Amino acid sequence: MRFKILTLVAVFLASCLAWSASGELLICPKCKYENDSGNVSCSYCGEAFPNSPGPATISNGEAIPSLADAPVPALAIPRKTANIDPAVIRKELDTANAYLEKNLPWMAFFYAENAMALNMISTGDTDLADRFPAIIRQCEKKIRTAPRKCPFCKGSGKTRQTVEMVGLDGQTSSHTAAEKPCQICGGRGTVSGQADQSALVKGYTQTIKQYSVIRMSEKWVPLGQAWIPGNLDGQLSPEQMAFIRRTIGGSCPDCIGFGKVSCSRCGGTGKNRCTAAGCKDGFVSKKLVGLMTKTHYSFKKEPCPKCKGTAIVTCTECEGSAIATCQACNGTGKLPICPECHGQGLSACNKCDGSGKFSGGTCPACEGNRRKLCSMCGGDGRRQQF
Repeated sequence: MRFKILTLVAVFLASCLAWSASGELLICPKCKYENDSGNVSCSYCGEAFPNSPGPATISNGEAIPSLADAPVPALAIPRKTANIDPAVIRKELDTANAYLEKNLPWMAFFYAENAMALNMISTGDTDLADRFPAIIRQCEKKIRTAPRKCPFCKGSGKTRQTVEMVGLDGQTSSHTAAEKPCQICGGRGTVSGQADQSALVKGYTQTIKQYSVIRMSEKWVPLGQAWIPGNLDGQLSPEQMAFIRRTIGGSCPDCIGFGKVSCSRCGGTGKNRCTAAGCKDGFVSKKLVGLMTKTHYSFKKEPCPKCKGTAIVTCTECEGSAIATCQACNGTGKLPICPECHGQGLSACNKCDGSGKFSGGTCPACEGNRRKLCSMCGGDGRRQQF
């Protein structure tokens, strides 16, 4: 009796610990589903996580159950009622590369993401999955790189050096030299940095309209944020549709799904003008006491010990990266998980109570699939914003 009580206590404590750690999510490398940090495999697709710790045990070696071991309403691998030809996915990737070469990164990004979503239900070429990360990273780098106002000349492209001179009478006077091109931006007024939110939103909004027109002309149909070939419309199971929608749906509107924003302190440049005491244009002036010269003034200029004479220092907020974590999504790039379907995009059919049958025949609502797309998130697995 005592052993049973101790076992129940151990199980309860382990469950509490698993629940408290649920805020730390583990992203599945295969399907991108967000799992509890204690999972050893994905709750959605069953993919094993690398370097996952084994289950905890009590004194007699028996495994302690955790929340990750509890039954979940997710399916393992979706039933495939239609298959996507890998050639279609390869064409999507080739189109993405073509747009990258034309320096149209947003259009390339949409095609690459769509190819990644379609590949989730493809049973063909598994090597395609290795191409997505590299292409998407190239797209993101080009999308996020933008000219920003020079932190030294404040966008004017010109600077004037001011020199303080100390006379023999101890009085200080300032002398300003003629304008010259900014030493940091070379007179352009801008430096390479990270695009701000307004620029990202503008680029996204303009390109998504063009992208949608192209897709409609190709006879493709929308499925959430994704597009599928017209011949697959109505042929996919709810599980397949949820897999596609969850892959690229529910992006955070604040960071456009990147999880990062430009640093507000340095304006997305990663650099700030040096504000050390006495530093002017990278130099500090020191009085020469007791020095007699033939001129009226005596002075000495030395490079600022903080900026080493450059007048620019690394931003302490972003440590020179020019980017910051998006506070709206905490860096995930996604909206909060849908509370109705717990991020799976699927819910049991309420007409047949998940049986797939109704009045002795096939349920007309779910067509016998037992599940349907979540009515709250539409299958994206993320809480929608209205």
